Amino acid sequence: MPRMSALKTISRPAVLLKYLGYGLAGLLLAALLLLSVLLLSFNPNDYKQQIVNWAWDKTGRNLSLDGDIKLTVWPQLGVDLGAASLSEQGNQQPFASVSRVQLSLAWLPLLEKKLKVGTVYLDGLNARLIQHADGSTNFADLFDGDTKPTFSYAIDGLIVKNSHLDYLNEASNSRIQLSNLSIKTGRIAQDQAVDLAADFKLEAQAAKLISQVKLQTRLLYQSAEPSLLAEHLRLSMQGQLAQAKLDALVSAEHVSANSHGLAAPLIKANVSLAHAPHAIKTRWELSGLSADADAVNIGNANADISYINGERLLTSHFNTPISVQWPAANVSLSQLNGQMRWQDKALKSAGLKADFELTAKANFKHGTGQSRFHFASGSGQLNGDIEFSHVTGAKFKFNLAAENWDLNTYLASPTKTETTQASPVDLSLLTGLQLDGQLKLANIDYAPYQLHTLQARLLSDGKTLRAKGLRLHLDDSQIRGDVAVTLQASPAYKVNLAIDTLDLNRYQTSDKNKPANKAHSAKADWDLADPKHYNASGDIRIGQLRLGDKLAKQVHISLQGQP
Repeated sequence: MPRMSALKTISRPAVLLKYLGYGLAGLLLAALLLLSVLLLSFNPNDYKQQIVNWAWDKTGRNLSLDGDIKLTVWPQLGVDLGAASLSEQGNQQPFASVSRVQLSLAWLPLLEKKLKVGTVYLDGLNARLIQHADGSTNFADLFDGDTKPTFSYAIDGLIVKNSHLDYLNEASNSRIQLSNLSIKTGRIAQDQAVDLAADFKLEAQAAKLISQVKLQTRLLYQSAEPSLLAEHLRLSMQGQLAQAKLDALVSAEHVSANSHGLAAPLIKANVSLAHAPHAIKTRWELSGLSADADAVNIGNANADISYINGERLLTSHFNTPISVQWPAANVSLSQLNGQMRWQDKALKSAGLKADFELTAKANFKHGTGQSRFHFASGSGQLNGDIEFSHVTGAKFKFNLAAENWDLNTYLASPTKTETTQASPVDLSLLTGLQLDGQLKLANIDYAPYQLHTLQARLLSDGKTLRAKGLRLHLDDSQIRGDVAVTLQASPAYKVNLAIDTLDLNRYQTSDKNKPANKAHSAKADWDLADPKHYNASGDIRIGQLRLGDKLAKQVHISLQGQP
């Protein structure tokens, strides 16, 4: 009996708790039913004007809700918006519109000031982004103020379909369009990484670019110290750039951005362009990249480039640090080093292997630049420095020196053909070009010719190109004097030359196996009247002139070009 009494004593509280639970569940169910009735009787469309007024007070923009707002109650609170649009700030010009927005909210987290949203669907989003000529934009106001959330949030995902973004730069009148935009994300939560995939068509009018773009990455936005981190970034492009077919792939394992700028330890890119018979393939590795509002710095840019033109192939590898200063518009390549190889498959004897070094600086704001370079292939050397200015037209100052080049190694052997009527070279494309520089060449072989030395100062005022102080030792001839040519479609030449000896038989038509300097018959086929086709004027004095089996001494040729 005592045992049975004890069991009854224990079971009474359990029974009370059981019925209490039933009562609470009933009350909760009744509350939910009451809330459901209230929500079902509640028409959110009656509050459209209040929503429109709130949007105007907060943004100064007009919000239009053209569709019906629909609510669902169970198992989640759902909202289905119809068509909606947002105007520019302070006027009625359209800024953005959307065909449909759907989202749902979980009930219980709301009681804890937590916002848990199901997948958000945006269909037919269209936005018009403008950067005005003064640098201001039509969207900066949307990001003003404190953007830090006062509650935690979680969204199951975001899906955007059939969307379009249009960006216009009024200063340059350039436009960039993203059409057929689709975006899909994984779960979005405060200070947690989210997977993102995007697919869209990119059109840039100024660059003549039309491309399909695919983007995949994992994004982390940290709200405490606003920053964005992109991991496992992959971006691919296939389309057209101008008339060329474009294929590009960019990847980076880690890219971070914050209020101070952007940084990436390593970015890799493969870019190819093809427009028959031309094709360019490039591979880039950019290490130590940092960028902010003032500068972009790349610790080292490592590149492989190949260019194909039919049977011709040019390959190159180089590396260099790169520095860009935005306010001053300065670009600097402090030390570019590389190798190159050129070959023509149609000409087995034609080819080139070389090493090169280069430093360069350019100021695009003032249109100036300078470069120093060294180019070597075997014993061949090419050295120089160039200064460029475009303040009052293209102007170059330079010093160029080349020596010990056997061109037979790199080029096909020259083929002598029958002499034809001379045709002046069209130099009109050089009109306006200003030059001031020194040119020095030494020991240049191109069988059957031998250039021993060439020195001259080249000057151009944009109308006339002059070679002053010309000293040329070609084959057995030494030439001194000055030459000038007008930069026209049919240029006029003015010469003042002294030649010690000139054997024209070296430059006569000859069979392939006949020595170039073999004497010809007394009847020479060299036309001394050719200079008249070049509209040449001036004087040529020759100490000894050989033509065929004739030898003339102290020859003076006076040229009278057309006025």
